[in-house]
Parts: sequence; structure tokens; C-alpha cells
Amino acid sequence: RLWRSRPGPRAVLATVDGVLPGLWAGGDGLPLRLGLGAVPTRVAWVDSAGRTHPTVDDTPVVVDRARVRALAVVGPARGTDGHLRALVGQLCATHAANRLALGVTDPDGAWAWTRLLPQHADLSVLLAPQPPGAAADGHRVLVVTRADAVDGGSAALITRALDAGAHVIVAATERSGVPGGVATVVAPGPDGRHVVETVESSSGSLVTLDLVGTWWADRVGRALAPLRTSEHSRGGGLPTAVSLAQVWQPSGSSPTDIERRWRARSDRATTPAAVVGVTADGPFSVDLVRDGPHVLVGGTTGSGKSEF
Repeated sequence: RLWRSRPGPRAVLATVDGVLPGLWAGGDGLPLRLGLGAVPTRVAWVDSAGRTHPTVDDTPVVVDRARVRALAVVGPARGTDGHLRALVGQLCATHAANRLALGVTDPDGAWAWTRLLPQHADLSVLLAPQPPGAAADGHRVLVVTRADAVDGGSAALITRALDAGAHVIVAATERSGVPGGVATVVAPGPDGRHVVETVESSSGSLVTLDLVGTWWADRVGRALAPLRTSEHSRGGGLPTAVSLAQVWQPSGSSPTDIERRWRARSDRATTPAAVVGVTADGPFSVDLVRDGPHVLVGGTTGSGKSEF
């Protein structure tokens, strides 16, 4: 179940590339996969020694951002950058732009790829306080890529973000560099793994972090860059199919209606255009002069190309 619901970087990349389904299928929660480790099962083993839950190795280790408002990752910059890239890609593959606003500090220009993402937002958006009594509309996440490279100090920035209702992910090279107010820390542990330290326990679960390179981040950014969502989709979305008669409404599809449109077009200089479907804003047309001169219809066998 965890493997299906919390895929790794390879599956995230395949999802944004359209090879796998599930793009922007995240719910109201904000769980984050950190990597792989030993995770307790729901199975309970009861014997004379008491009740225990066996663990399963190489299973996704997940933190619930609804409970963990601020998360710090500690280690050399090369490792923390790789992990933060994986987390940002995971978030943006799971939540659409109308459900996620993402702000990233970029002291050296290495995170310019995040500006390609439709979820990218200015820091002022994340730091703006929510009006009293306002219902949360999606998630706001601040990513601080260098805790020691923030003008005015990262602690003040993180405090402002938390006070505004945003979530925070911050990277630090040393444990002592983790800003105050960050209760959950992913710190270096034995054998190249990390330890998830919480307020309840400083000897938490061991995890092998997901790490990705700059090429992976660039692929994710370029794949998501042209995608947008319609605010109308929250009210039920687009139909799975639409007939030609429905597309032509309200102009009508009777022979008389068709003849009237022919005469109207022949009376003035017009371009070859045709209504081919609907969007959330109404009928959608293709104009061979404006959009052409060619139109390519793609799809697998049986997807409806010939009927279209």
C-alpha cells in the first residue's frame, strides 16, 4: 500500500512525464516520503513477552506534514540538495497549483528550475498572514535550501512562515544550525543512513533518503511547466465525453442552423475554424490560420482518433 501511495523518484518522474497515472491526485493531506527504512506493520504479534509489531524493511518512510509543520534535513549540501529536490518534485507531482503554493529560497541560483513549476509562488504569498477565521485553501510550503544563507536569518523567516500557516522544509549543514521552532529533524546516522528525530524521540527510525540529481529536477520542472488547472474543475470537472450537438449549443445542430452558419460565414472573410470540444470556459475551437497550418491528432488505437 505504501509503495503504491508513496512512490519513489523514478515513479514520480514517470508520473509527471505522463507514463504513469496519478498526476495531482493528492488529497487534502500533505504526507511526504523521505526514503526507505524499516516500518512497523499493522500486524500485532502477541506472546508471553507482550505485544509487538513486526517491521518490514525497504519500505517508504513517510512523515505527515499535517502533524509536522517544520522539517529540517541535516548534512552536506550535496546530500541535502538532492533530498530537497526529491521532496519538491514529489509535492508538485502530487498537488496541483490550485492546491499548493511553493516558495523556495535560492541564494546561489541553483534552484532556478523551481520557477518553471506552476506551483511556484513568491515568498510574499507564503508569508502573508491568513485572515482571522479564513478556511485554508490548499497548502503553502516554504523550502529554505540553506539555513545559513538567508538575509536577516532563517529563524525569523521560518517563524513568519509558521505564523502565516505555511509548512517549512529547511536544510542545514550541521545539527547546531537547525533554526529554532523546527521540531522534526532528519539527521545523519550510521551506515550512511539518517535518523528521523522528533520531539517524542531523538532515536527515531532509520531511513535511506531519496536523492535525485539536477537532471531529474530539470525534467520535472520542464514536464510540469506548461500544465495548468482550471478553478472550475473543483465544481465537478469536464465531462468524459461530449457530442457534436452539445458542442454546437446554443447555435443549434439542425439542417436549418447549419445552413444559417454557412451563409453567415460566406458573407464575410473568415478563416477555416472548427469547434472541436469544450473546456471549463466553454467551446474550444481550432483555427487553421491562427493555430495551423497543420493539426496533429494523437492517441493510441481505440482512443477515438477516427471518430474525432
